[in-house]
Amino acid sequence: MFEEFLTKLLNPSISFLAIYVSVIVVIAYIGLFFQFFKIKNLKQENEILKHQLNSQAHSNISLSKDEGIIS
Repeated sequence: MFEEFLTKLLNPSISFLAIYVSVIVVIAYIGLFFQFFKIKNLKQENEILKHQLNSQAHSNISLSKDEGIIS
């Protein structure tokens, strides 16, 4: 079976190439899917941290676009 796979890999037919490319594309889409959720979670965490910085509990630290973080 492994020899057959190597033969197809070294001398591919159109259908084998199509399957091979399809598998690579599916893996790439799965990777993008996970990156999307990773970025979404990081944005949510960023918003939570911004709200914590602006809350009364941390009144000695302020966050502003012009001045940056001031202690």
